[in-house]
Amino acid sequence: MKVIELLTDILYYPTCKDGLYTLRNLSDHLDILKISQLSYRLIKHTIREFRPNEIYASQWIDMIMRHTLATTEKTDLKAEPTLTELIDNNKRILEARIQPDTIVNIIDMLKVKNKHAKYVNILRALVNCDDSAILGN
Repeated sequence: MKVIELLTDILYYPTCKDGLYTLRNLSDHLDILKISQLSYRLIKHTIREFRPNEIYASQWIDMIMRHTLATTEKTDLKAEPTLTELIDNNKRILEARIQPDTIVNIIDMLKVKNKHAKYVNILRALVNCDDSAILGN
């Protein structure tokens, strides 16, 4: 039914390069912020523990990661729970879709920026799968 595809379009186009909004000014546009939050929530429930949907949705992992890392508490799109649901205990995604730069970026954010719990949750999900370490990460 292409639900995930439609939801990612809803999330992508308002804040893309040619979009009307930036991730920084979403707090001034509460309607777009709420639509984005609800879209992420629906994606999270659509992929929950269903591997085919998780694998399909993993093609947008870069956008989800960017939204997770680039938003603040005022502009939080609630992308972090969706990202965690997507990568948590999914070895195939962790080995194939996660770039080393992503992990370094998250570690840098833990060192430099506010030590927010979402970065720790993401890092934990990136390096652990079913109680065993993902050595590549």
